Amino acid sequence: MNADGYPASSTEFTARNWHIKNVYLANVVDLLPDNDSEYNEIDAALSVLNDALQPSDAISPAAAANRINELIPLEDGQDVSEVDGFFWGLWEGFTDVAGRLPHDHPSQEKLVQVIEELNRLPVAPIAKGMKTHVWAELRYLGPSIREAWIGPESEKEVEESGSHWVGLNAFAARLLNAGLGHFTTSFPLWSMRDALEMEKPPGPLLDCHVAAAAVWIAYSGSVLFRNISNEELNDRDSKSTAGGPLYNGRLGLSSERWRFWIMRFRKLSNQLGREVQQAALDAAENMERLMLESMPGPLGQSGQ
Repeated sequence: MNADGYPASSTEFTARNWHIKNVYLANVVDLLPDNDSEYNEIDAALSVLNDALQPSDAISPAAAANRINELIPLEDGQDVSEVDGFFWGLWEGFTDVAGRLPHDHPSQEKLVQVIEELNRLPVAPIAKGMKTHVWAELRYLGPSIREAWIGPESEKEVEESGSHWVGLNAFAARLLNAGLGHFTTSFPLWSMRDALEMEKPPGPLLDCHVAAAAVWIAYSGSVLFRNISNEELNDRDSKSTAGGPLYNGRLGLSSERWRFWIMRFRKLSNQLGREVQQAALDAAENMERLMLESMPGPLGQSGQ
């Protein structure tokens, strides 16, 4: 672990960057410019976020949300485009912080809580021509995550950004679980495809992608299961949810694909490092449990 309290890079995706508890983000303001004259509203908002992520609870998520809201640059007669830069920069900062945090880090949940509180803020016009509620729609959060959605493709990239990839997946999964991730519906399919529907040799790259897939079940498995649909997809959705070379079944989030993922989590577990192996087995077990609970009759809770 480095001096800032972040996971140290490693050529192996092991417990050092998979399970790290009780380590808090030392400072978000290291993202800010060295020149004080360049300090702006986005930097101030990230500084507020930094305070909200600390273990001291010096500022609550609700208070942090209100302070961030007050930092939206307001000028008489300004156009929407003049405000958009604030939201782009803000969500890029949130996304970057999410990737710096291990998936089970306490501040991951605090990060989502701040977004929940922003989402609850009352409607207020903030710019000429802006008729939508920017916090209700979380303006540009989805595109910011999509822009950062680049998983590692080699062991060298795992060493450089593997932890960031798992942290980002956990963040998106937590958003989906909180009802804030309407824009993340394709993300879990892409992560599952990369981990479970494509052939990868045992090693850090496989471990990293399986770990990223497993956090979707850990933090939003119930939501994903409730969204299973076996309806036919249109051409656009079929293309965006295309399967990997190992999967030839119904596309989208289908029950057939769900069962295939269970099988793959179990099969791959024998090829994984110890920590990721347990995550894969836990994912398979939780997915099977969700299926069992949905069954009618004495074997499932729906029959009680």
